[in-house]
Order: sequence, then C-alpha cells, then structure tokens
Amino acid sequence: MGAISGPCRRTLSERSESKGKGEKIVAYVYILECQDNWLYVGCTNHLLRRWAEHKQGGSRFTKTHPPKRVIHVEPFTSRSQAEQRERQLKRWTRAKKRALAAGDFDLLKRL
Repeated sequence: MGAISGPCRRTLSERSESKGKGEKIVAYVYILECQDNWLYVGCTNHLLRRWAEHKQGGSRFTKTHPPKRVIHVEPFTSRSQAEQRERQLKRWTRAKKRALAAGDFDLLKRL
C-alpha cells in the first residue's frame, strides 16, 4: 500500500465491503498530499487502484504534482453521496482540509 498508512490504511483493511447495517461501500473520497505540499481531493470506487494511477501520473493534476501520501479517506455507500462530499471538500481551504485529515474537529469548526 505504500504511502497509505494510519487511519487511511485501517479504513482499507476494515473495508469488509459493508458499513453499518449491511450497507455496501461503493465509493471513497480521499485527500492526497503531494510532494510539493499541494492537496488533491478525489473520489473513486477502488482506492488502491486509484493510488497506483496517481503514482504513475494518472491525472492531469498529479502529473505536475506527484502524490506523496493519502492523508484522509471517507467511505460511502452511494456514489452520489461521495461525489457530493468531494465537491464540498474541493471548496474548502487548505487549512480546513488539513484539520479534517488531522482529526482536529475543534479547529475545523473554527475555520
């Protein structure tokens, strides 16, 4: 898994394809930290495959901003919910995304 660690790795290893009451996880929203400290927010149905694609420059953004690590992952039981969350996070400031990734919810509320 490389640079997928901590809570992000736990999310993947616990990915028993269900969330809660038998609901199947169908999508993930993730935040990448790039080597130049830029942040990238994306949505995928297969996080490990998408990580490998990003490492190979598989998006316009990560061709010029190579990814360093996944800093945040959220599982979703519907693709539309995941896409909605992705759009929300993309509008957030860098500080707010970093607070979310760090699990600093007090700071997140103040931003």
